[in-house]
Amino acid sequence: MKALLGLLVGCLVLLFAGCTSPTSLTDLARRDAHVGRKIRIVGEVSNTKIPQILGIEVDSNSPDLRGQIAEAEGVLERYEITKEEFDRQWHESGPFQSRGPGVFYRLRVPFSRETAKVKKPNQAPEPMAPSGRGSS
Repeated sequence: MKALLGLLVGCLVLLFAGCTSPTSLTDLARRDAHVGRKIRIVGEVSNTKIPQILGIEVDSNSPDLRGQIAEAEGVLERYEITKEEFDRQWHESGPFQSRGPGVFYRLRVPFSRETAKVKKPNQAPEPMAPSGRGSS
């Protein structure tokens, strides 16, 4: 019974974690503090094979917003490729395109393994012209 109750509570926590509004991440030095959390990032999409906003991998194939300001929302994921893993892959597969060993960040769709897609940022509505005044 306790195990079932624990499972139910765990599922509810995950459900509500995916439904909460995201935190806007602006300080890259604090990326690790947001790993596993839902975040929102806004910035220029890098014009690279693996597109990024603020150094975080995003999906910008459709729409392709490379070189433009965009936003993306999802769960921040951190992964590391060690020198040993890189060398092993190199010896097993031969030369391949890679950024090499290092720590990388990716924004993924909640409850999925898909990389979060970029979209044009929400723009504030244009101010309305005062009524009753004509243009001169």
